[in-house]
Amino acid sequence: MSFDVTYPKRRYDEVSGIAPVRSQLVYPGHAIQTEPGFLQGRNTIIRNGQLVATVCGVVERVNKLVLVNPLKSRYLGDIGDVVVGRVEEIGNQRWFVDIGAGLRGQLSLNAINLPDSVQRRRTDEDMMEMRKYFVEGDVVSTEIQKWSSDTVQLHTRSAKYGKLQNGCLVKVTPQLVRRQQLHFIKLACGVSIVLGCNGQIWVGLPNRDSHLDTLNYAMSSAEYENVPIEKRKEIARVRNCIAALGKLYMDVTPASIEQMYEASVSLELDPKDLLSASQVVAVARKARLLEREEETSSKRRQQRA
Repeated sequence: MSFDVTYPKRRYDEVSGIAPVRSQLVYPGHAIQTEPGFLQGRNTIIRNGQLVATVCGVVERVNKLVLVNPLKSRYLGDIGDVVVGRVEEIGNQRWFVDIGAGLRGQLSLNAINLPDSVQRRRTDEDMMEMRKYFVEGDVVSTEIQKWSSDTVQLHTRSAKYGKLQNGCLVKVTPQLVRRQQLHFIKLACGVSIVLGCNGQIWVGLPNRDSHLDTLNYAMSSAEYENVPIEKRKEIARVRNCIAALGKLYMDVTPASIEQMYEASVSLELDPKDLLSASQVVAVARKARLLEREEETSSKRRQQRA
């Protein structure tokens, strides 16, 4: 038995009324149709000469390679991924960070950017003052340096990585956050986000230094601020828009977040209203209509030009 669904924009297309892109959904034990000379990919096995799925997910074909992407799973990272995590424990010359994967990330003392970007060898004094940089519960943006079967090495050597403050953390399915050129984005509403490839997204105030496209406050001057109530509402609205995208199983991108944000504002909804399932569908419909109007007006401008 097999049937077709849309992944990951199925529910989004239902509310918009647009014909979806069809993909094959399979379940464990389901035989996948293949062509001669196919290559076996992940989450599949060969049984009695047939390619069989081992998880519930969507079939993806890359040339002759056939694999199955699970609908939901823990984060499986890759070197160079931007991830957002929370410090869980401080060990011997390292911090252990929860990044939502099967393994805890390890951030070595030698892999952090010291205050004022000082380049020097780490000393015993630095080991004694590790809590000066990060403590348990801190949310940090990092990059994966090494991924193996038994360890995940992180680093924050770039100025754009480090402790995140004056905001909130929202989690979605990792499959909804795609790898892209920019993961540190300042939205049109003035709220900045860090799109972690592990599905953990930080929403908060932008950096005080406007010339730096980053959320990382300098470690030497990192401190919490008294966020105005209006800015808190904007942060809460963006946070709930991202959570709504996760509920609808839609890709979380800067464009989709801004569309949901503009739709919720045009419908005159409070940030808390985005937590209602019925309102989420209404906002998604409105976002799709706004997108269509923008595409139509763009085509008209091009024709006039």
